Amino acid sequence: MTDKQGPADPALRGYEASVQDYTEAHLHLWVSACLGDGVQELDTMIVTAPDSLRSQFRCYDVMADEIEIVVQRIWRDIARMRMRRGH
Repeated sequence: MTDKQGPADPALRGYEASVQDYTEAHLHLWVSACLGDGVQELDTMIVTAPDSLRSQFRCYDVMADEIEIVVQRIWRDIARMRMRRGH
């Protein structure tokens, strides 16, 4: 018997989920701020990334992929809001 927590441990899964949620929320806010400032080039967005995000996404390619996904989500959400207002 060991005290080591495995991936099946609910407390560990909850912690990992909360870290993931925090990171996604922080990434979403940062991308939204970049888009709000008119910055839409990934290179520029990467350079302006806060240190907390850089520590989560150390590899440029991974961060660029994550930014692209978040940008698509934000644009989709904006499009849905506009469609609802138009109806």
